[in-house]
Amino acid sequence: MRLLPALVLACLTFAVGCGGTVKDDPSADGGAGSSGNGGSSGGSGTACGTATCSAGEYCCNASCGICAKPGEGCVAIACEPVPCGAVTCGAGEYCCDASCGTCAKQGEACTPSQGCPGQQCGDTTCAAGQFCCDPACGQCASTKVECAGLVSCACEPQKAEGTGLCDGFFGYKWTGGGCVGVSGCSCVGSDCDKLYMDEPACIKDHETCPQYFD
Repeated sequence: MRLLPALVLACLTFAVGCGGTVKDDPSADGGAGSSGNGGSSGGSGTACGTATCSAGEYCCNASCGICAKPGEGCVAIACEPVPCGAVTCGAGEYCCDASCGTCAKQGEACTPSQGCPGQQCGDTTCAAGQFCCDPACGQCASTKVECAGLVSCACEPQKAEGTGLCDGFFGYKWTGGGCVGVSGCSCVGSDCDKLYMDEPACIKDHETCPQYFD
């Protein structure tokens, strides 16, 4: 008959290790846990980290969002900070909208947006419902699929042409489908000062361009 209590204890230990709410644990200290006195019921709707405690429960561990009933055990662990897109939420906050890196205070409602209205994207400000897809080119998109289909401005052909029958070499340019040398007596075009001195560097800067694989 002693086997059953041992199994119950093992199950409770497993629940604690997983960060879950410990249930039906008549601990020797009366279930004081982090409250020190078994906690108070706190009433319905008490915020507790990322969770909301039900009626008759108290906030056992706010950093992990764990609620417990008075008399139950409490997990004495601290959960890691919550990553939220490009930011990390602080103590007492949860990730409201990862796509915009928006955190909110525990217990506050959050309505995730479809994109980040007014988000700066290079020299462009994205419209409502869009997010910054390519900051180097100021390109915004509404979905990740749309973003993946956009061609970066870095993939547009460079404007540089060699003129005259001379042996002067000015560098390599991106044509929209590969890299070629520009030579002649002079270079004409707005990108003459942006040519690459070696072909591998030109290819590396455009290896993700869709035209390169056409």
